[in-house]
Amino acid sequence: MTKSSNRPYSHKMFCIKRTCVLVIVALLCIMPVWAQTDNPEPVNLSGTETEQADAETEEDETTQPEDEAELAVDEEDEFEYFIWDTEDITEDIPVPKKKRFENYNFSCNFFSGALYGRGEEILYKYPDKNNYVSELLWDLKPLVYFGLDFDFSPHDPFGRSGFVTSGTVRFGIPLKSGKMEDRDWQFRDSEGLTNYSQHEAFSMNTVMADLSAGYSWRLTDFLSLGACGELSYMYLSWSAENGYYQYLDTDIYGNPIPGDVWTEAIPKKDLYGPVILYNQNWLIFAPLVQAKWKINAYITLEGFFAYSPLIYCAARDDHLLDPRRTSWYYPLLGHYFKGGGKLSFLLFSKAELSLYFSYKHIMGSRGNAYYQKTGAGDSQMYQNGYDAGAGFSAYDLRLALKIPLYSR
Repeated sequence: MTKSSNRPYSHKMFCIKRTCVLVIVALLCIMPVWAQTDNPEPVNLSGTETEQADAETEEDETTQPEDEAELAVDEEDEFEYFIWDTEDITEDIPVPKKKRFENYNFSCNFFSGALYGRGEEILYKYPDKNNYVSELLWDLKPLVYFGLDFDFSPHDPFGRSGFVTSGTVRFGIPLKSGKMEDRDWQFRDSEGLTNYSQHEAFSMNTVMADLSAGYSWRLTDFLSLGACGELSYMYLSWSAENGYYQYLDTDIYGNPIPGDVWTEAIPKKDLYGPVILYNQNWLIFAPLVQAKWKINAYITLEGFFAYSPLIYCAARDDHLLDPRRTSWYYPLLGHYFKGGGKLSFLLFSKAELSLYFSYKHIMGSRGNAYYQKTGAGDSQMYQNGYDAGAGFSAYDLRLALKIPLYSR
């Protein structure tokens, strides 16, 4: 019973063991194939196969440099073609030209101001000396005016250099401008005063114009320097009215009596109505230098100076009392000085508010003098034997609003 019961069990165990052995053997046979597939190893060839493999290897080594050379040539050809093609494209693309007046402004200044000074009317006693025979001082205290200023210049003088030009015209308002004083030294051998008169002065028609052109150089981001030529014209006219005069006594020829001395104790004789009319026409050309300083983004300070001997004046004097007489004076050359500054504040939309101050002085201008006896019906002109002179000096203060009209 015992043997018969254990035999089936033993046979079953035998079958299981045999199956496991077969599986292990199969796995051992398959594993080398997997290893070659994952990590191939060089196959050891012999005979003809080995020689053939060596020949193929040598052929590959000889042909590889040729392939690399062909590749390099192809790359060089492609590079050359790319350069040629780029140059051809740049030739076809239009290059924008730089505009000659790029970043320029054309602006207009509206301003009003006042002159405070005087004009001078002079007759010299001797041609080669500075002794006066007559001097009339015409006040401009003050002369109120208004005007326009046109300016064409770089938009930012601290950003670029460039051409600059400007034009100014001013018109005076007729009003009482102070007093007129008239002094005479009629003694030939003495410098003593002989006649004095004082009248109310009224400014009449007044026109002043300036035209300048030059160049502005940018020095730094906050400093620029400019130079230009300026042509100036001034027409000033006055009327002397009312007042009084104090004259020494004269002989039958109208000459003061020798030995008399003028004093303030001489009785004043009153006058009424217009007494004298006088006008000056000035034409001046002067070189001018200027410097600008940019204090900050909103404030700019400017200074300028001009000097010239190139002066011409044509003046006329009308004595309206008897004996009536008209005189013409033509002074030439002399000394012209002008200096001043301007403080500008940047407002909205590129507009500027400027405060302008200057001083102008003209002296030493002399020329011929002629007169005509208009009251006697004589139309002939005579040279009066004296050199004529003219002068002018005044402070100028103005407030201006600058508005850009055109910008490119």
